Amino acid sequence: MIKKKAVVSAVALAALLSSAAIPSAQAITVDTTPPNLVSFELSPLVVDARQGGSVTARMHITDQTCLDGSPTLLMKNALDNSYSGLRSAKRVSGDCKDGLYEVSIPVSAGDLGRQPFGSWSVTIYPLSDVLRNSAGLYHPSFFGDRTFTYAASPDAVQNLAVTSVTSSSLSASWTAPDTNGSPITKYVAVLKNAAGATMATKTVTGASFTDLSVALVGGQPYSLEVTAYNKVGGTETARTTFTSPITVYPQHVVFTDKDGTANDTYTVPAKTGVQYYVNGVAKAAGTYKGAGTITVTAKAKSGYALSGTSSWQKTFSKNVVVTATAATFADKSGTTYDRYTIPAKTGVQYYVNGVAKAAGTYKGTGTITVTAKAKTGYTLTGTTSWKRTFSKNVVVTATAATFSDKSGTTYDRYTIPAKTGVQYYVNGVAKAAGTYKASGTITVTAKAKTGYTLTGTSTWKRTFGR
Repeated sequence: MIKKKAVVSAVALAALLSSAAIPSAQAITVDTTPPNLVSFELSPLVVDARQGGSVTARMHITDQTCLDGSPTLLMKNALDNSYSGLRSAKRVSGDCKDGLYEVSIPVSAGDLGRQPFGSWSVTIYPLSDVLRNSAGLYHPSFFGDRTFTYAASPDAVQNLAVTSVTSSSLSASWTAPDTNGSPITKYVAVLKNAAGATMATKTVTGASFTDLSVALVGGQPYSLEVTAYNKVGGTETARTTFTSPITVYPQHVVFTDKDGTANDTYTVPAKTGVQYYVNGVAKAAGTYKGAGTITVTAKAKSGYALSGTSSWQKTFSKNVVVTATAATFADKSGTTYDRYTIPAKTGVQYYVNGVAKAAGTYKGTGTITVTAKAKTGYTLTGTTSWKRTFSKNVVVTATAATFSDKSGTTYDRYTIPAKTGVQYYVNGVAKAAGTYKASGTITVTAKAKTGYTLTGTSTWKRTFGR
C-alpha cells in the first residue's frame, strides 16, 4: 500500500511540474516541510476500569502541500504493551492541508483484573505528506505521546475505628485502601445518629482526623461512615458504630498531712464511671496511709468520659510543724543593762547575726538579728526573724523651765534648771542654768546632749506682760 501511494505522489509531482500555469523562467519552489501536529489531546483523561469506556484522540494537523492519508495511533497499557492494535484516525473537518482528525479506542470493562492500573499512553505514528516529507518521533514538530489514567475507584478503607470520643468531639483512624491505579484525593467521613440523620461531615486527605466538633448525647448510639475517593470517584463506604460516653466529673482526692507521719492519710473517693490509680496502680475507694509522694490519677471506665481535674499529687512531710517563739529585746537607758533573750523551743535553732546561739539572755549592743531555723524533723511556720539596734544613749527627762511674771516688769524672771544630759536654749540661744530677767516672749527648748536621749516635754513658752 505504501508503494502505491508513492506512485500516486510521483504522478502528482509530474503534473505540478508540467503545469502551464508556471512560467518557464520562474524558479520552482518545492515543499520540504513535514506535517505539523498543532495539537493532540485525549478525552477523558481517566477511565474507570470497572465501567470501561473509550478514549477519544483528537488531532489538529497542518501541511503546506497535503497530509498523506490519515494519522495512525497505538494505545499501550501501563507496562508499555500494546492494547488496541493500530488505529487510523478519521478526518472530521477541514482538508488534507489543515484538518481535524479523531479516533475513539474502546477500553473494555471485561479487562478489569487482567490489565494493569496506572498511566496508559496513546502514541501517534510519524506523519508524512504526499511529497514524503516526514515528521519522525524526534522531530520538533511532532508530539508523540499522550497519557490517560486507567484506574478504578479505591477499595473500602480498612480497620475503621473511633479512637477518641467525648460529649463534644470525635477522633477516628483507618487503614488506607488499595488506590487501584489512582492516588487517594480525599476521604469523606460522615457522622450519623441512630435515626440515620447526618450530624457532621469532615473531609481529610490522610487516614485519620482529630477533634471533629459535634454535640453528642451520652449513652446514645452513633455511626461513622468513611468513603475514599480518587480521580475515578468514591468507593464502597466503610462503617463503624459506637456509643457516646457519659460525661463524669471526678471527685477530688483528699490529703491529710499532720505533724509527723503517724496520722498522714489520703482518701480515694467513690465515683460512678471513674477508676482511680495511685502511683499507677488501681485503687478502690477508701482512706489510706500517706507517705512520700502520692500521685492519684482518675481515668474513665468504659462508656464514660472524664471532664475536669483528673490528677492530684501530694508529698507528705515527715516533719513536725512548729512555730518559733519570738526573741525579746530590752533596750535600757545607756548600755549597761541592754539585753536580748533567745527562747527555748523544741525543734528550733536560733542564730544571732548568723551564729548559732543557745537559749538564754545575752548583753545587747549594736544591731542584733535573730533568725530561727527548723531542726531536722521539723518545719517552721510563722515569723522566723527579729531585729533590734540598741541605743548607747542615756534616756533623760528634761526638767521644765519656770517663769515668774510679777506686776509690772521689774521683777519678771525665768529659770533654766540644771539637768545632766540636757542643753537648754532660750529663743534659740544656748543658756546655762540660772535665773534670768524676762521680757516679751520667752521660748525655752531642751535638747539632748551627746550620749543622751530626751523623753517627755522639751519646750516651754511664756509671754510676759507690762
